[in-house]
Amino acid sequence: MSNAVNNVQVREATSGDIPSLLSLLAKYHTNTISDHERDQGFVTTNINAEQLASLIADERGVIVSSDADGRVVGFIIAGSWQFLSR
Repeated sequence: MSNAVNNVQVREATSGDIPSLLSLLAKYHTNTISDHERDQGFVTTNINAEQLASLIADERGVIVSSDADGRVVGFIIAGSWQFLSR
């Protein structure tokens, strides 16, 4: 089964993406998905809006993919060891 999205754009996240990111984080957290869904990927860390804002502004550590309508459909989060050890 394919979940391909045409015309995907990849870019750095902005603070305006935080609501979409929080929604995706909650939707795909390991506590909310079935074992079968885990085969498609999952999130294990709870990240809040303040942490996302810091990652975006201070670390430039969030990359999003958006569809042709601008809807965020995926993301990658990375941060410095200093940030991640908080």
